[in-house]
Amino acid sequence: MKKILFLFFLLSCFEKEKFKRIDFEIKLSSFLGFTKWEGYIVKERNYYKLKVYHLIKKLRDNPLKMETLKVVEKNISFDSFNLNIDFRKFKESKIIEECFSGITDFYPNFYFKIINKDTIEIISKSNCKNFLPWNIKKEGKIYIDEKGEIFDFVRKILEKGEIPLEGEGLPERLRR
Repeated sequence: MKKILFLFFLLSCFEKEKFKRIDFEIKLSSFLGFTKWEGYIVKERNYYKLKVYHLIKKLRDNPLKMETLKVVEKNISFDSFNLNIDFRKFKESKIIEECFSGITDFYPNFYFKIINKDTIEIISKSNCKNFLPWNIKKEGKIYIDEKGEIFDFVRKILEKGEIPLEGEGLPERLRR
C-alpha cells in the first residue's frame, strides 16, 4: 500500500501535460493590403518547435501576388508557453464577439487552434486594446475573455515568432 501511495505522490509531482500542437494565423488588413503570419508550434521531445511564415500582399502593386518576407524557426523551452485556461472565469456567449474602435485603419484577425486532449480555438477580431475580447471555443461552446488573460499567452507567441504588433503593426514594406 505504501508503494502505491508513493507512486501516486510521484505522479502528482510532475507538471501537467503540455499541449501537442498550435496552428495559427494572424492577419492585419489595411487599405494598402494585408500582412499575414501563419505557423505552428509543435511539441518535440523536450522543447517546442516554432515555425512562422511572414507573408505580405500589396493590393496596389499586384492583388493576386503574395510575397514571403521571411520565415522564423526556433526551438523554445516548455517554460515559455504555459496555458492554463479556467473556463469558469469567462462568460459564455452564443456568438463570436468583436470590438471595433473606429479610430484606425488597422483590422486584425487572430486564429489559434490548440490541439491536446481537447481542441481549443482562440479567436479575436478586434482592434481594441489588447485585441479584446478574446473568444475561446471548446466543445461547441464559446467563452469570452474580456480581461485579457489569453492575450498574455498570445503575446508570447508574437514575441517568439517575431510578429511586430507595435503601433499599426505593419512592416515598412506594406506601409509604402
